[in-house]
Amino acid sequence: MKHIEALIADGGNITIGAIYPIECAATAADGHNAVAMIVRRECETLNALLKRLDKAIGTFYADGEAVDEIPDGHPKLLHSWPPKLLQAGRVNYAGSEVMAKRAAASLRR
Repeated sequence: MKHIEALIADGGNITIGAIYPIECAATAADGHNAVAMIVRRECETLNALLKRLDKAIGTFYADGEAVDEIPDGHPKLLHSWPPKLLQAGRVNYAGSEVMAKRAAASLRR
């Protein structure tokens, strides 16, 4: 998974887990922008999800286009999570990990 390795080596990160109401998604960010946001398919293994994420990161490196499978997605992942949660009907996210990540992202600027 050379693209994931390159992203992390350059200071980026990946996240795998639930983004309400999505049961499982995999995301990749380069420190400032979302590179890829993909939704785990029914019966898809984690290994297959990681391979698709790696391919999506490769697509970003090749043509600069972020792959976004999250409904109403926005290329600035960390800054778009709270509105996405609100759109999904989750009202109270103040104490969530989302807000901690958003605050951390704001401090890095």
